[in-house]
Amino acid sequence: MSPVDQHLATRRSAGLFDFSFMGLYEFTGAAALARVLRGCGEVHFATDIADYAAWTLERFARTRAFRWTAECAADWREPWPGYVPTRYEAKARREGRASSYLVFRREDRLAHTTTR
Repeated sequence: MSPVDQHLATRRSAGLFDFSFMGLYEFTGAAALARVLRGCGEVHFATDIADYAAWTLERFARTRAFRWTAECAADWREPWPGYVPTRYEAKARREGRASSYLVFRREDRLAHTTTR
């Protein structure tokens, strides 16, 4: 799946596409991301690198702007509804690496104070 196809599929499913590699936008932290999300927006994050998942959890935990939605291990071991797998994920699975699927929800109390 090309980056454009992935972007379109993600937009159709109301997800968030990482386009930072294109140099179009760069977030400097979870708090900065919270400022651009509306209401109780969600950040969906998938990776097959355990250290990257841990790093992301740590960064989001540092801010009160987001809440990790996982209630049990299956919540981060299985992709969210509408998830579109990538060729990178397929390669990771072939190489024996499991993916983590993290969902963070912007806290509603901030929706009333930080949106414009």
